[in-house]
Amino acid sequence: MKWIFKHTLLVASLLTLGACVPKENLKPVEFVRNTEQPYPALSIYSKLPSAELASECKEYDGRSLIHHCLLDQYDITEIMTALSDTRLFQKVDLANQNNDYSLSISSATYNLEDAGELTSAVAAGASLFVIPMTTTRDVKLELDLAWRGISIKQYRYELPLTMHYSLLHLDGGEKANKQFADAVVSRFLHDGQSEKVFSGEYLADALQASDYVNDLLMPDRVGDYFFENKYIYPDPFLGATSRYVHGVISRYIDVYTYPIKGVEWNDTNALLDAEGGSNKKCSAS
Repeated sequence: MKWIFKHTLLVASLLTLGACVPKENLKPVEFVRNTEQPYPALSIYSKLPSAELASECKEYDGRSLIHHCLLDQYDITEIMTALSDTRLFQKVDLANQNNDYSLSISSATYNLEDAGELTSAVAAGASLFVIPMTTTRDVKLELDLAWRGISIKQYRYELPLTMHYSLLHLDGGEKANKQFADAVVSRFLHDGQSEKVFSGEYLADALQASDYVNDLLMPDRVGDYFFENKYIYPDPFLGATSRYVHGVISRYIDVYTYPIKGVEWNDTNALLDAEGGSNKKCSAS
């Protein structure tokens, strides 16, 4: 009985000491879950960390024997799954070069073997893992959104990854990874939606392409046809479509404006004739 009493006191004392372990702050942030059009197909890649992140990780790791930092330890497929589960994209793939948009991810995982983590480990062992063992890592993530390999936006997030292991919760790591990925994805989508990073306007601005929003000025009327709307394609090489509708009968004309992939402009008429004949960029109904 004396041993059991001491054992109980030990566990209770360790739990008291471990109460200072910080709580995770992984609440997802709000983002729009229903869009008029799905976002383009997205490919997920792992990438080398930036020089800044690598330097920070090395500096932290060298502070003492209880400071640890590892690069690219986080499984990016968790983020790929979380992105796919939102159903906002046409599809989300791993390293699919056929997708125009890609999201490249690097990470640094920081661990401090402090008294809280030691207390949790001892308490879990003393209770034969009836009491869960808690480990917390700070993870810094770099996300690079690109279009056809050209970087158009970068994000950086720092969030805690807290795992609880016990006989009663053998899937603690799986749940923690999903919770962490959901938190990252919610922040990425919240920030991306606020800047409309998947819109044709944002892409054109990021690529310094033709400004079809402000520079493409269409007349309000052409004969009996009146301007109705202008649609800017997500791909800047497709340009924009302007629709004119007839004032009386049910007819419309679409006018396509897009860049011509030509390098010789000596004979403009021949170039335009060839372009019109090969692509037939006029439609009417």
